[in-house]
Amino acid sequence: KYTGKYNKTREDTKTNLDFNEEFTTEFLEERNELIDHKAVYSNKFEENKALVLTGRFIEELKPQNYRVSQFFFEDLFPEIGEISDVSQISKNKMQFAGIEGHLFSKTEIGNLLELKAGYTFRKDNLTSQLFLEDENVVIAPEKYSNNTIYKTNDLYFTSKFVQKINKLSIIGNLDFHQFHNQLAFGDEESSIDSPFFVNPNLKLEWRINSKNKVHSSYSYNATNANILDLHNNFILTGYRSFSRGIGAMDQTDASSFNIGYKLGNWDNLFSATTSLNYSNSHNYFSNNLIIDPNFSLDSKILIKNKIMLMGDVNIDRYFPKYSTNVKLNLSFVKSEYENIVNDVSRNVQFGNYNYGMEFRSGFTGMFNFNFGTSWKYNKIISGIETSFTDNVSFLTLNFMANEHLNFEIESERYLYGNLSKNKNEYYFLDFNATYSLNKKLSFSLHGKNLFK
Repeated sequence: KYTGKYNKTREDTKTNLDFNEEFTTEFLEERNELIDHKAVYSNKFEENKALVLTGRFIEELKPQNYRVSQFFFEDLFPEIGEISDVSQISKNKMQFAGIEGHLFSKTEIGNLLELKAGYTFRKDNLTSQLFLEDENVVIAPEKYSNNTIYKTNDLYFTSKFVQKINKLSIIGNLDFHQFHNQLAFGDEESSIDSPFFVNPNLKLEWRINSKNKVHSSYSYNATNANILDLHNNFILTGYRSFSRGIGAMDQTDASSFNIGYKLGNWDNLFSATTSLNYSNSHNYFSNNLIIDPNFSLDSKILIKNKIMLMGDVNIDRYFPKYSTNVKLNLSFVKSEYENIVNDVSRNVQFGNYNYGMEFRSGFTGMFNFNFGTSWKYNKIISGIETSFTDNVSFLTLNFMANEHLNFEIESERYLYGNLSKNKNEYYFLDFNATYSLNKKLSFSLHGKNLFK
């Protein structure tokens, strides 16, 4: 089987901003050209065994041209005089080629064995140049220019098995990757790195009975950095934002542990689920930020030990007497990580606690409703402590006048706890009427954001 795809797109965006009678024009020209070839051979050589061979080649080109009619970066370039325009030309070219063999073997009771072996090659070439322009001069700052070539060769072997023992299912994955990486900046000599990864994953599922299930899993995953993590000079990524990679090859790795419990099924009157997840990013990319009123510089840095703990409880109860379903949701996220802001190293502790409920009717008559509300309490500690609570509520009313005419009203309310009291509450109202003449022809009337 062969599949081929060719895609070519163009998107031009122009924006105009009037701020204190100072006019700014932005123009962004984006292109994308993609060629994708894929060939697959499959052979079911036994009733429960199959072999699949795959080959693939991809080439993608993504150039961008950006221009803004204002110069906001006097503090970045104090030695430069009058500048009228700022522009940037960038291009990301990617080539990928790979082959893979995939062997399946499955027994009648559901035990499964999968083996994969393959080789992939990928080459990324990222180029960019910032230009500061006046009527008579064009300046191209060296530290805002990139020509990064990143090549990765991955020779890998992966395995997966599913073993069922009575009511217990054991699912395991074991991946081996031997990388050979090359990184070069411009005309500099390439640096070479050859990391070897072993990524295990183990999951246990215990079906106590038809209504009670317990699951638990552990995984460790090491990954190669991509080219956007590695480029050595700044790229303009937003209106006044620049980003830069770490300028060297490196890898990230993380491990996680999860445990969960499920009571009931979707067609029961009562069901509930709960889970708890702990993860540790042993080596992760964080940010070294320089924040100025007129610009921001974001440089990636490699830091150890980002901790995250997440949990949730979901309860679903249907009341046949009232033809109404009630849902309760509780969840939390706690994390701790490090970054640098304006040359100050910060330990950031973040907490998010959500609780909400929802009511949905299933009446047989002409009227139905769906109502819900949720609160989100946020707490951030990074030298100083900040906390606030957001609330989101919604109400949907549905009126079925007859078999042809239907009305629906949707309303939403947003309350933001970190905004001033006179600007922290927003309401939205949508209206929809549909008249169906028959199964093939219908007419609709829509009203959006009627409070504005």
